[in-house]
Amino acid sequence: MIRFKKPVQLLEWGEGTNTKNQIWSVLGEGRFTKKTAKDGVTTLTVETNGPIQRKNQKDNSVKLTQKGEGMTSHSEHWGEVATGHIHSINGNTVVIEIPFAVKISGAAGLIRQFFFAADND
Repeated sequence: MIRFKKPVQLLEWGEGTNTKNQIWSVLGEGRFTKKTAKDGVTTLTVETNGPIQRKNQKDNSVKLTQKGEGMTSHSEHWGEVATGHIHSINGNTVVIEIPFAVKISGAAGLIRQFFFAADND
């Protein structure tokens, strides 16, 4: 599950990488600022702490990790919470599209969205 209020680390698919020698390198670290879902595609906007320096211009694959999430429950290690594709990069703002089912804390429930619309949980 993606925890919207927790810091997120973005990893990019390494250049020259294949499924046997996967190399994921850190693209940036920051916080989520916006989330939307339309037609089954979740779009997340991340503000990174610094400028984005891409090493692999050929592949837009990105992995999202958060501390204590994924298979690293209750630890200080970064665990994978989702994979997706970079839609756009503008300075230190990255827009990521996730075309797969994903659970985001605070994103479910019509009543919750109605009464707590300002809450970005």
